[in-house]
Amino acid sequence: MEKAVDGETVGKPDGEAVPSIGEPTSIASNDRSEEPPARVAKTKGTPPAGANTTGISNHVGESIKRIKGEYYDVEICELLSKNFLSYANFLILNRCLCDYRDGLKTVQRRIIWSMYEINKGAEKRSYKKCARIVGEVIGKYHPHGDKSVYDALVRLAQRHHNSNVLINGYGNFGSVEYNAAAMRYTEAKISNFCYDVLLDEINEENVEYVRNFDGNEIEPKVFCSKVPLLLINGCSGIAVSILSNIPCHNLVDVINCTISFLLNPSIREDHLSAIIKGPDFTTGGIIISKPNELQNVYHTGRGSIEIRSNVFLEYTKDDKQYVTHVNNLANLHPEDIDSRGSKKLVIKNLPPNVKPNELIENMINILNEKKNEHENILQKIRDESEKEDMRIVLELRKNTQVEQINDFLSFIFKYTQMQTTYHCNFVCIGHQNSYTQFSLKSFLQLWCENRIKFIRNNLTIKNKNLQKELHIIDLYILIQKKILEIISFLQKNQNIEEIKNFFKKNFQLNDYQIQHILSMKIQKLVNIKNVHFGPHKEKILTRMRENRDLIADVDRIKRLIIEELAYIKNKYGTSSAGRLPTPQGVKYKHTYIDCVHADVKDVYNNDHVLVLITYGGYVKKIKVAEKLKNHQNNTIKLSNVKYILKENEERRLNVGGAASGAASGEDSGGENGVATSSANPTSANTANAANCYKVKKSILCRNKDRLLLTDSQNKAYVLDVCDLQTSSYDSKGTPINQVVHCSKSITGMAKFEESKKYLIVCSENGKMKIINNDVFLKKKKKGIRLFKNKKDIHFSYCNFSDNCIVGTASGHIIQFPLSNFKISKKNSLGNKCISLGKNDKVVDLLTYENDEKSVKKFQIIFLSKGGHGKMVNLGELKVQKRRGKGYKIMKFKRAKRGAPIQGGGEARKEENVRKEENMRDEKNEEGESEAPAPLMANRQADQTPAHSTDADEFLGFKLYDMTKRKDNDFLIMITDHAVLIRKNITLLKKKNRKHSSQIYAKLSKLNRLVYFDIM
Repeated sequence: MEKAVDGETVGKPDGEAVPSIGEPTSIASNDRSEEPPARVAKTKGTPPAGANTTGISNHVGESIKRIKGEYYDVEICELLSKNFLSYANFLILNRCLCDYRDGLKTVQRRIIWSMYEINKGAEKRSYKKCARIVGEVIGKYHPHGDKSVYDALVRLAQRHHNSNVLINGYGNFGSVEYNAAAMRYTEAKISNFCYDVLLDEINEENVEYVRNFDGNEIEPKVFCSKVPLLLINGCSGIAVSILSNIPCHNLVDVINCTISFLLNPSIREDHLSAIIKGPDFTTGGIIISKPNELQNVYHTGRGSIEIRSNVFLEYTKDDKQYVTHVNNLANLHPEDIDSRGSKKLVIKNLPPNVKPNELIENMINILNEKKNEHENILQKIRDESEKEDMRIVLELRKNTQVEQINDFLSFIFKYTQMQTTYHCNFVCIGHQNSYTQFSLKSFLQLWCENRIKFIRNNLTIKNKNLQKELHIIDLYILIQKKILEIISFLQKNQNIEEIKNFFKKNFQLNDYQIQHILSMKIQKLVNIKNVHFGPHKEKILTRMRENRDLIADVDRIKRLIIEELAYIKNKYGTSSAGRLPTPQGVKYKHTYIDCVHADVKDVYNNDHVLVLITYGGYVKKIKVAEKLKNHQNNTIKLSNVKYILKENEERRLNVGGAASGAASGEDSGGENGVATSSANPTSANTANAANCYKVKKSILCRNKDRLLLTDSQNKAYVLDVCDLQTSSYDSKGTPINQVVHCSKSITGMAKFEESKKYLIVCSENGKMKIINNDVFLKKKKKGIRLFKNKKDIHFSYCNFSDNCIVGTASGHIIQFPLSNFKISKKNSLGNKCISLGKNDKVVDLLTYENDEKSVKKFQIIFLSKGGHGKMVNLGELKVQKRRGKGYKIMKFKRAKRGAPIQGGGEARKEENVRKEENMRDEKNEEGESEAPAPLMANRQADQTPAHSTDADEFLGFKLYDMTKRKDNDFLIMITDHAVLIRKNITLLKKKNRKHSSQIYAKLSKLNRLVYFDIM
């Protein structure tokens, strides 16, 4: 079907009929052979190559009129991608990002320009209604919603969003917690800072202007800022796939940094970041990020900054009120605080974008949800904040101790918004109107180049104006000489063209001079003869000469910029000399920057703590000093795993009895069979409960140390000890995969020392390699792979001149120099360091400096899992070549045949059955979830190692410095049943390396040592 419209026939390209106007089209029509093409759109303009211009199908039921080929077929995906790309670019460049030259978004620039035009020509800048300003902006420059414009205006006037406000508000402009009043109530005017920085030099020539949306008005494309305003006030914006987040900075530091760059453009980035020590958040707080993290933000333009609330402790003693910062709690003793007096935690500042009411609500919810993870000492929460002064009071119980306050602070900092992470992303509109990510140095380079270019352009414009003024002076001098001739000619001739030709031929005047003389009155012409223009002309020529010299001399322009910056710094800058709350911290106008020179992250005591990792994948942190102080005994229970294991054994025996009964009554079909099937899941649950408490790895460290962990996938992670919660006696702890993104099975743990350059990594099968320690400096959530298909991993820090000692489970050790090793890659296979016997494995290694002093002053302490030990002079251990078998340092009893195996059942038969079932499961690829209940119980019991009551094996060794020996030196030993044993080192006798060991720590049959250290 075809229909003629205005004399033309419109049809489908494939010859099908196009329905006429008003003719219904059925989508479910039976005679329609196929669905209409979905990728056809109507567009206007020049058709692309190959486009069908004979007509276009209309599937909505309307025919389309083709006018001179202006409509054509186009792929809708191409149309959408092209249009969305242009829309995204417009959104990024005109709505969301700030310009590096003036640090403003488009809407902010239009608001300031509209306010400038409203007060233009007025002698005194007065407040204007915000409703009028918003209407002026919308009507002339920004055709968008009034709410968005008013929100942008309010943000420019709020001091908690800007380090230096550009607009002074009058009325209720809101606070951190509350919104501003409606625009009909509030008033605003441009601040003095904005006039001095942005509008002081603006005119119609030195700034680029563009037409507004309807072409009736002009607006500046960018202002000429005298300071790097983008760094001072910051910026935040989000667009299509682009995010900008630039924090505020202290004006004095930014200007000092800019001056340093102008004086030395080749200055290093670390020197610049030493001047700008960190952001100056307008909401306040304490920045606790480390110096290298802050430097990385300014070097790369990306990074995270940890910021914490500023909290003070108010307490009473002897009816007097005292106030101290929580960073100083480590210096307080329990006697300094009256246990019966009132104690309050007062929050003075909050991190950016955190509201007080949301914080209080969040804190209450967290305290209720995690009752078992902390000791609740909080009694009341009150918000006593005023308009300019924030004060949130956490009233504590009267009998609260300092350690309890520390633990409570650690809890609320971790789980509430009192400590947040500010993610920096320095993105702005850069050179040639394109968005870019910049570092501190690259931004200062761009800004200084633009400022130099602007001053040159401004001087050129001034010279042009002076040149025009010089032409007028030359005209006046000519008039003084030829006044009679000019007047007589003007009296005789009234034709303008003849007058212009007369001036051009006789006096060689240009058009500008001719126009000026024609606009003058006769009286002014006569009065010119009495004026002396020579000195004025010399001044103009001198100024033009100076401007030309200044344009050609970049160093003089830089000095001019430095003078402008110094003037603004002296007028609007605030000193940052105060240092609170710690001597290492830097105090800005709003923000404290802690840890600028000291590597301190935590506000709590740096006491000794014990970190335990269990077979069930839980991690616990226990304060050792507190335990040892409160217990006079040398044996301290750190967990109730002993009682759980007893219950597990009793239930297992009951299950065994029920199983034997079921075997005898299987033919009769009694209830014994049901008892057997229902008892195995119980034993599995009890085995799981024991695994959650039974210790696999342990280490003695301090609260501010960092740990290096490896999991069953041989990936390494760095963990801050201060991030762990202090656990109570009966708690399981925290799942390790919630603290670090790793598997539950931890295979290696050691202290992480950033100051060391090289790290030895050794697997249990004797493969060793030396890698650079800096691979762990950058925290990677996914971990760093060290080995492939290796189990336990051991670490030690070293230099290439050191000697290394490696010990095995059978009691063999080998000592060799590291000078033959080369630095390996982190994922290399490693080199063989010792030849292992059958069923033997590496259990420990250490390094020491290979010199005579170290050999003489060190003793080496050897200890077995059964509590046997001995102390040997380091010089008695001979040095061998690596890859050898070494020699025996400790001898152990072999396990008797038929001896009961701990943690594995009644006897070795049950262990053999379990091994067969495990081998059968490895062949099947169905997974643990489909295994039968008895098999599940056996597997879960196998998570803990089974060992004979008579067997013993080597645990490890430690170096003991005899020059620093004290009578109260102790060995701290940890058993797998979470028992801490403390023994004086003097009880360990010195022996020859060939002598047998002594019983140093008496252990029960169920206990085996897993770790020891000197304290």
